[in-house]
Amino acid sequence: MSQTTTTAEALATNDTLPCVQELHTRFMFPFMFRRDSVTAAVSALERATVAGRADVWKVSDPPALYLDELTRHIRGFLFPKAGTIPSAAYLRVSAERLQQLLPKGFVVVLEDLDRARRLNSAASGESNAKLPEVVTVSVLHGPGIELFLSDQGAGVLCISLSTGALHVAAALEFNYRLAVIRRDAAYFYVPHPRDVPEIWKRIPPAQRETMPMPTPATADSGQRIGAIGATFTLNELRHELLKPLESLGHAADDDAVFQKQLSLFTVGRFDSTIDLVEASSADWARGFMAGLAQVEEPWHAGAAPGRLPVRNCMLNRSHWAAAGLYAAAHLVADQKSPRADFAEHPFNSSRVPRVRDKYFVPYLAAEMQTLVLHRALADTGRILGAGRRESAKRLGELRRRLLEFTLRGQFDQVSHRHAVQRFYRMVRRAFALDGTWRELRHVVAELDSRNVADRQERMQHAAHFIEMAVASVYFAHLMYMIEESSGEVIKTYPIARVALVAAAAVFGLAFAFVVSWLTDRHDTPLHSVDRATESVPTGS
Repeated sequence: MSQTTTTAEALATNDTLPCVQELHTRFMFPFMFRRDSVTAAVSALERATVAGRADVWKVSDPPALYLDELTRHIRGFLFPKAGTIPSAAYLRVSAERLQQLLPKGFVVVLEDLDRARRLNSAASGESNAKLPEVVTVSVLHGPGIELFLSDQGAGVLCISLSTGALHVAAALEFNYRLAVIRRDAAYFYVPHPRDVPEIWKRIPPAQRETMPMPTPATADSGQRIGAIGATFTLNELRHELLKPLESLGHAADDDAVFQKQLSLFTVGRFDSTIDLVEASSADWARGFMAGLAQVEEPWHAGAAPGRLPVRNCMLNRSHWAAAGLYAAAHLVADQKSPRADFAEHPFNSSRVPRVRDKYFVPYLAAEMQTLVLHRALADTGRILGAGRRESAKRLGELRRRLLEFTLRGQFDQVSHRHAVQRFYRMVRRAFALDGTWRELRHVVAELDSRNVADRQERMQHAAHFIEMAVASVYFAHLMYMIEESSGEVIKTYPIARVALVAAAAVFGLAFAFVVSWLTDRHDTPLHSVDRATESVPTGS
């Protein structure tokens, strides 16, 4: 087996490279919705009709491996106990509806859907074009389609798909094409029996006549999803699943999403002929791992030879993990049988499910934390442009939420298992969560200082007005004393007395104003600088 491949092109074309025996990928869509509306969101989802089907979403208990060896606080953050204040929710598409939305035997076609429709058009002149690659997939009925909601207004939709054996280049292309949100680089297709001649021949003619015709491509997405002979995209499925949350602030527009492509959590399994420790020093393996962790296409330029550009760690000889900004990847390899009378190592069959589910929760926690922190950074920008009273109100609310998040969601340890904890810390570094948190605290402190300075400035102006009023009273009282000690002329004319006192008050007020202006002019406080020219860091 060649291990000297140094370019992405060689990775995509070298047929001697190994195949992953299984590929399990969670396609994750992080989004935001209205804060403190978990209960309303759950109610809307459970009542909603998705792609013409009712009773799709159900509040469920998380799989056992999700909770295995988790610390108590992260359980409360993601999976609160029933009967407590609903700070989070976990929902799944029911098994019956899952089978209807993604029927058994559906395939993923790695081709642009618009081009496929042109090729199917009678007017197309590209009938001899190269046929696209078709990957037969299945839905992981354990995870299936899941939804995680937090009262911080953060949510993650997960659609879990798995494939059989794939060449490493095909595995990269499968992940890359499905991860794109806007450009339909791949699509789902539910085969019609007439597409498979062997099956079509075995169907009695009478039954053929009653069989529904393929759903046309021009039909609404809700009619095409899950229908026999229909094509639809992962993005269309995502829109249908989250449509009930649009009334709660979820942005339906693709231009308003948190990120422009899906996040991925992938587990790939190799057979026992692959030693991951040795493979980690081979260029093909580094290119494959980098492509998974950065969601790159197989023909990407690739990393420099001898260097893996993403954070990674060898958790054991049969488990290699890496994480980038968009994805986390785990490569596992089977162990050789410990005894001659064993067909294979007893742990091989359970390794993938454990890695797929147990290591997913730390990645999900980091994804949720990223959403909350970046949303808070966006809030600071709106606070900066608000009026004084509104700014102080919003800042107080933001500080309360950050304190609550610090106590419930911003934590350093999530698992009692050392390997899981190592992976979590690696993901936090890949997401730059600590840096984002420090940046956010700095911005909040600057906003707080600005509000304090503004409050002091208003108090100073109020003090000046009080000083001017006191000065005018003093002058008026002085003139009154002078009038009392004056001769009979002023006392004889009351109007003159009043005019004299009033003139004294006005003169005293003007004198105090001039003195205050001169004082402010020669002793300008630091906080009176125009803050419109100050720069405030923004989230990356």
